[in-house]
Amino acid sequence: MKIPNKPARFHLKNEFFSRAPKLAPVSLMIVFLTWITGCIENPWQSVDSGEIVTPNVIITAENKSFTLRSGETFKPDFQSTCFFAARQGIANKWPEALDNEFPARRVRVQCGNDHFYGILALNTHLSQKYMAAHAYNYKIEIPEQYISAAKNGGRSVVYELVPLSSGANILNWILWLSDEPFK
Repeated sequence: MKIPNKPARFHLKNEFFSRAPKLAPVSLMIVFLTWITGCIENPWQSVDSGEIVTPNVIITAENKSFTLRSGETFKPDFQSTCFFAARQGIANKWPEALDNEFPARRVRVQCGNDHFYGILALNTHLSQKYMAAHAYNYKIEIPEQYISAAKNGGRSVVYELVPLSSGANILNWILWLSDEPFK
C-alpha cells in the first residue's frame, strides 16, 4: 500500500480551497434562496373580504376607485401591516396612515343622511397560527356615538380589535371620521 506524501495532500487541499472562493457566492445564493422560498414562513396574510355591518353606510374612495356598501361583501384592494397594536393615540395618527408606506385611503362616508370625510386603513394579518379564525374578514361597524362625535368639526376614530392566540389584540381596520376635511 502506497501512502501519499505530505506535499501531495497539501496540494489537494490547496487546490480545493483555491476553488472555494469561486463557489462561495453560489453557495450563499443557494442558501439564501432556500431560506426565502421554503424554510421561513411568511407571517403576513391578506384578508380576503369584508363587509360593512352598520345599515345605510356607503364608503367611497375620494378618487372613486372603490365603493363599499352596507351588507355587500367586498374584496380589499389595499392592505397594510402598520398600526397593529398602536391603540393609544390612534385618534391623532391619521397623518401617518396617509404616508406612502401605509396605504390608507381618503374616503367619503355616508351614514344615513350624514356625510363625512374619512380615512380608511385595512390591515393584513398574521398567519392563522397566530390569529383567531374570525379575524380573516373585515366587519366594519360604525356605532352612532362615533357618528355623532364626528359632527360640528369633531373627529372620531373607530376600529375593530381582533385577538391573537397569545391573548393580545391587534387592529383589524381603522376609520377616522369628521364632517371637515383631514388636512
